[in-house]
Amino acid sequence: LSHRTTLWVICLVLSMLIVTPTLTVSNHDAMLGSSADYGAYLLQVAASDAAKGLADSHARVELEVQLLTYIYTHILCNHPLCLSGSLSTLSYLGYRVSGGAATPPDLRIQALAEEAARWDGVLPGDGFVTGALDDDTKAQVTQPWSTRCETGDAQFIGVSLVPNQPCPWDALRYTDVSPVMPSTQPGEAQLVFLFDMTRFSRAEAVMNMCRTIFIVAILIFGALVFSADNDTLVLGPLERMLRLVN
Repeated sequence: LSHRTTLWVICLVLSMLIVTPTLTVSNHDAMLGSSADYGAYLLQVAASDAAKGLADSHARVELEVQLLTYIYTHILCNHPLCLSGSLSTLSYLGYRVSGGAATPPDLRIQALAEEAARWDGVLPGDGFVTGALDDDTKAQVTQPWSTRCETGDAQFIGVSLVPNQPCPWDALRYTDVSPVMPSTQPGEAQLVFLFDMTRFSRAEAVMNMCRTIFIVAILIFGALVFSADNDTLVLGPLERMLRLVN
């Protein structure tokens, strides 16, 4: 009995070690940081140059291309090969309002506004799969960033990428909002990009439930197996011996 029990315990533990990691959502927040943070930093540098008057017309176009690339890379996308991974969604972009910060530059899409129909192909090369902006959202990003929102003690002025939701996080839980704010020099206006992590939270919740159900099933199966072995190897022989004695 002890030998069979040891074998069953080893098999059950190995099955849990093998299956449980597959029922865990990958750390998408870390992947988000590697792309969203770096892109936000590049936009912050370009925006700072524009605020200082260091950007000419060509640099302005490049800035708008960078901004569109950032938006399209991180907006909602349902294709399995999306760059955004489909678990995070850029929902708001703007500036953080603070007393000592300089006046933020105008980052609305201007030079490329008349080419809105071609925005969907902003990423160069083949193999890039991104989301798409509807006409209303395209019109929003060509207008001045003037939507004022508050969350906690922070205030923001920017533009929402979610239709009919000027401040998208008002409809979300605190844990479903992931802000990306690049570092700035003293006195510079700080860019803010807010991501909707609802899909990630739902996927994580589903995987947690699946993992719990799997562990409960393993424990029930183990209890039934141990009980069957005990009946076969211990209780059965004892009952036969008692019948022979009687």
